[in-house]
Amino acid sequence: MDTTAQQVQFQLEQFEFEALFIGVLGWNPASDSQSKHLISPDLSSFPELASAQIRALAVVEQGSVVEVRLTSPWFLTPALRKEIYWTIAAQCANPIVVFVQQDRSLWVWTETADDNSPLCHHIYVKAQLDNWPLHLASLHQHWLKKGGVPSTLLSGHPQGVLQAYPRFVSSLDALKQGISGISRAADRQHYALVTLGRLIAAVTLQRCGWLDRGDEWYLHNKFGQSQQQSPHHFFREWLSPLWSRGFILPPQERSLAMQQQFGELPFVPTGPFQGHSLEQCYSTIDIADAAFETALEWLGDLAETVPPYLLANFFGPLFEQFINAQGDLPLMTPMPIVEALCDRTLQAHLLHYAQTELKYPAASWEDLLMTIPAGTAKSLLEQAVNLALLDPACGSGRYLASALSALSQACSSLAAIVQTASPASLPPWLKREVPPARPLAIARQILNGNFLGVDHSAQAVELARLQLFLSLIGQVRQGQDLQNLPDVSLNILQGNALIGLVTVDSERFDQVQSRPASQAPPNAQQAVALQGDLLQPLVAENYRSILAERQIRLEHYRDRTYLLSEANGIPDYAQAEFLRDRILELNQNVQDKLNQLLLNEFSQQLGIRHRQSDRQGRVQRRLLTPEDIDALSPFHWGFHIYSLLNRQNGFDVVLCHPPSGVLQGTPEDFFEAFQDLFERKGIFLEAFRNHRKQLLTIDADLATAWRDYCGQFTHLSDYFRKSETYRHATQPPPSQTQMRLYQARLFLERSLQLLRPGGLAAFLLPTDLWHQSNAAPLKAWLRETSQILGVLELSNHQGALGDLPPRTSISLLWLKQDGPTTDYSHTNQSHKTAPVAAELSSLLQRQIHLMIESLQTS
Repeated sequence: MDTTAQQVQFQLEQFEFEALFIGVLGWNPASDSQSKHLISPDLSSFPELASAQIRALAVVEQGSVVEVRLTSPWFLTPALRKEIYWTIAAQCANPIVVFVQQDRSLWVWTETADDNSPLCHHIYVKAQLDNWPLHLASLHQHWLKKGGVPSTLLSGHPQGVLQAYPRFVSSLDALKQGISGISRAADRQHYALVTLGRLIAAVTLQRCGWLDRGDEWYLHNKFGQSQQQSPHHFFREWLSPLWSRGFILPPQERSLAMQQQFGELPFVPTGPFQGHSLEQCYSTIDIADAAFETALEWLGDLAETVPPYLLANFFGPLFEQFINAQGDLPLMTPMPIVEALCDRTLQAHLLHYAQTELKYPAASWEDLLMTIPAGTAKSLLEQAVNLALLDPACGSGRYLASALSALSQACSSLAAIVQTASPASLPPWLKREVPPARPLAIARQILNGNFLGVDHSAQAVELARLQLFLSLIGQVRQGQDLQNLPDVSLNILQGNALIGLVTVDSERFDQVQSRPASQAPPNAQQAVALQGDLLQPLVAENYRSILAERQIRLEHYRDRTYLLSEANGIPDYAQAEFLRDRILELNQNVQDKLNQLLLNEFSQQLGIRHRQSDRQGRVQRRLLTPEDIDALSPFHWGFHIYSLLNRQNGFDVVLCHPPSGVLQGTPEDFFEAFQDLFERKGIFLEAFRNHRKQLLTIDADLATAWRDYCGQFTHLSDYFRKSETYRHATQPPPSQTQMRLYQARLFLERSLQLLRPGGLAAFLLPTDLWHQSNAAPLKAWLRETSQILGVLELSNHQGALGDLPPRTSISLLWLKQDGPTTDYSHTNQSHKTAPVAAELSSLLQRQIHLMIESLQTS
C-alpha cells in the first residue's frame, strides 16, 4: 500500500472523513452555504433525520461528499435511504452520502446521475481492515474524471487489460521458444506458463517493496547484472535457484552466499514458487536469456500504469481472457456481472442465515451490518468463514478470487463490529493475530474450509492458483506475513468435474486391489521414485479409515504450515512439505482404486465399450481399460468432499461459468494434445483448422491420431447418456430420440447435485437453455426441484461484453435448491441498445439490481 493509501486508511480508522477528502485526496472544502443549503424543507420532511447532523464535507467540480450523522437508532430502510439519497442528489452534484452512526458508516453513491441508476453501497466499521481504501481510490478517480481534475491518487481501476493481452501472449510465446530440456511441446507450453506466473508473482512482491530492502526493480536489476557478468545463464544460475532456494527457504536456512546472491527476501513457503512436477520430470530445464526480455519489458511497463495494490485486479481479467480464448466464448466477464454472481449471492446466503438461524431481522445486508449486535455478529462471522463454496469449472479462478474478496470483506466488517464492542469476544483464531495480520487470517480461515475450485485444464489450474495467490498478497500488510499464506493448491484441484463418483461404496472399495506400480499412471510412478523412502506405507487399510486419516492430515498440514512458520530457527518448512507429500500420496492411491470402481461402472453396469473407426470407416469395439478411465481425469467428489456431503449434503453456494458448446473434439484441443506431431509435420493450427479434411486424407499419422483423439469422446458420450447422473441434461424432447450433449447443461445438472438443500447457485450460461426446444426437459426439472430466482439475458449489441461480436449473448441465472418454481423474473436485454457508451455500465448494473431484488425478496 503506497503512502497516500496509508493516509486514507488512517483517516478512515479515525472516522475523519472531512480530513480524508480534503487533506488526503485533495478535494475542496464545502462552503457553509452549501452545508446550510442541505437543511432544506425537503430533508426536514424526513422525521428519521430530525436529530441528524447533515453537512457537505467536500466538493470537486462534478462531485460532493455529504455526511449524515445519526444520533437515533438505525431504522433507515433501503427504500428510505434511496429517497434520502435522491433528495440530497437534487441539491448536490453526484454525491457520495456517508450515513454515520457511532462506529459504523454506510457509503452510498451511484455510477451516473440518472434517477434510475441503482445505488451502490459499502459498509465501513471502525477498526475494520480491508481493501476499502483501495476501492475508495477507485471511487475518487471516478469523480475526478467527471470533472477532469488531476488525481492525487493513482487510478483505482486498471485500464488497458485488452491492450495488455497481446503482450501477455507474446511473453508466453517467447518463454516457450526459449525453453530447452523439455521434450514434449505441451510440457514446454505448460512450463512457460509456470515461469510467467512466477515472474508475475515476483514482480508483484517487488512492487509491494518486499524484495531486497524495497527494490521495486529487483528482477530487472538482477537480469541486467546477470547479463553483464555471465550472459546466457540467467535462468540456471540465478532465477531457478531464486525459486527453489531463495523464496521457499526461511532466512535462517539461507547460506551467506545465497544472501549475497539474492539480497533480503521474504519467506514464501507456499504458492507459485513451490517445486513443480515438471521440474521433477525434467532435470535439465534451461531458458535462454533472450526469452525473458519480452516479459520483463511488459511487466516493467505496468509500473507506469497499474499501482501495486491493483495488480491482482488487473491480472484477473487477463488470465480469464487467456483461458476462455481456448474455448467457444472468449469472454472477459464484466465486473458488474462478476460482482452479481459472486458478491450478492454470498450476501444473500449470509443474510438468510442471520434471519432464519440467528433470528435477527434485517431488510438488507447493509441494514444487518449497521444494526447487528456484537454477539450475533460473532456467530455470523463463524458461519461466514466456514461457508462451503464451489466453482466446478473454475477456469482462471476469477470468480473464486472475487468470492474470496467479497467474503473476506463481509467477515472484516463483522470482525470489526465484534472488536469495537468487545475485543475479548473475538474468535481464538483471530484474537491471536495483531490487527495488521487479521485480513490475511480471515482469508486463511475461509480457504481452510470448503472453498473449492475444480478444472480439467492444467493451465487453468496454474492460473487459478496464481490468481488466488495474488489476491492473498492484497491482504498482506507486512512482508513477514507472507510466510503465513495458505496453500491454495488445496483449494484448486485438477480433474474432470463431470466424471467421478459422488457416492462411494466403501465395501466395494475395500475389495479393490491396489494397482501394481507398473500399471500406475506415469506421474504417480515418478512421484514415488523421486520421493523414495521419504514416504512411509499408509496406516489406513479401509476406505473409512483412509477418509479419517486424510482429514487429520489436511488439518494438521494447514495448522502446521501456519503454526510452524511462527517458530523461528527451526526448519519446519521441511516438515510441512513432508505432510503435503503424504496427502498427495494418499490422494493418488485412493484415485487409482476409485478409478477402478468407475471402470466397473462404465463396463459392467452400463455396458459401455470403446468405439473407434478404422481407416475404412468401420467401427471397432473393445473393452475399456484402466488407461481409458485415467485419461478422463475423474474427480471423485465422494472422496474429496466426503465430510461436507456427510455433514450437510453439499455446498452452500455454487458459482459457475461452464464451458459452452457441445461435447465433441475440436481442432484446437486436438492440436494442443498432439503438438509434437504437428511440430514434426510442420503444420500450424490455422492450416489444420482450415484444411482438416485434406490433411487427414493425405497424412496417415495425423489421421490415426485424429481417430484416437475422437475415440475418447465415444465412451464419454455413452456414459452421459446412459448414466442416471445426467438424465435431465441429456433427455431429448419427445420429438427426438437423441440430442447433442451441451457442456453447460451437464455442468448445471452436476452443480445442483452438489448443492445442499436450500443452497444458492449462480451461473453464466449460453442463452440456448431458454430458447431451444431441446432444453425443455432440463428446464422442467429445474422448475420442479429449484426455485429460479431470476434470469437476465444480455447481448453484446451495446458492447457490454467487450471485444466480442455484437450477436454474442449470455444469460445469468440465479436459483435456490428449494423448489418448485412458481414464478420468476426473466429479463431479455439482448436486442436493446444503449444511447451512449458511457451508460453501458449503469445499464448493466440496473438490470442486475432488478435480479438481485428478486433474489432478496424470495
